[in-house]
Amino acid sequence: MTPERKDRLMGEILVSEGFLTEMQVEEILAEQRHNRKPFGLLANMMCGVPEEEIWKAYAHQMAEYVEEIDLVCEVRDPRVADILTVREAWSHLMMPLRIDGDALIVATSRGRLADAMAYAHGRFNMYVHFVYADRIQLEQYIMEHYVKTRDKSVRGLEAAAQ
Repeated sequence: MTPERKDRLMGEILVSEGFLTEMQVEEILAEQRHNRKPFGLLANMMCGVPEEEIWKAYAHQMAEYVEEIDLVCEVRDPRVADILTVREAWSHLMMPLRIDGDALIVATSRGRLADAMAYAHGRFNMYVHFVYADRIQLEQYIMEHYVKTRDKSVRGLEAAAQ
């Protein structure tokens, strides 16, 4: 009996979820060898796999490598305080913590990794390294750390709506 690999390939994940067939995976891999585009991009372009499902598969691949942290032990760098608005932090349940070298360190919960990764991909012009925080703790920290800007952001949103 062969032990099961922990790190499943994106094609395997998308086949197991019913978004691709084995034949489609082979076609995508052949195209990928030719043009070097990411597998997920090709799965979307060639087979119509929804982007959301691509991100879920990618998050599934990355999940075992994401470190679990305790926000109580984390020091939040004030330079990252305004990187996200209150609305963005709540909508994607993510909280920037600090910049480490060339990477922005962002906390999210296990259940929101795919959404946070997809949002960060289009939002930040730098590499984002995700860490897991307890969901309840993360929600409390978002409330506490954004309380100063919350009223300002809400007033700004109300003014923009008028």
